[in-house]
Amino acid sequence: MSWALIRDRDLLLAEAEQAAEQVGDTWVEKLELDVAPTGAGTADEGADPILELAQSMRADAGSQALRAEARAFVQKMIADLPAEGRDFAGKDEAGLELFLDQVLAGGADLVTARLKAGGAQ
Repeated sequence: MSWALIRDRDLLLAEAEQAAEQVGDTWVEKLELDVAPTGAGTADEGADPILELAQSMRADAGSQALRAEARAFVQKMIADLPAEGRDFAGKDEAGLELFLDQVLAGGADLVTARLKAGGAQ
């Protein structure tokens, strides 16, 4: 279930917003999920190729080469956007670093969640 929750976060947010709308005078500011994917990093399920891939992706996410490549990609995207859309990755270098931390850390879990929970939404 945790894989499906991670994969379907946007769907859960939409459902929460719809429920708040039905209540009236209520809105959802944000949705935080605090779930730990079961079996992530444990050997009790035997050889699971998806979890092995997840471990490999997490290890690669910590490499300086991948971080440099991700930084260059994001900076190119920022340069190609109009001025009003450029703050998605932070307003300064510290914000960009935080954005990269979040994307690189969460990417492996999102890919793993889609694979474990049955692919695309």
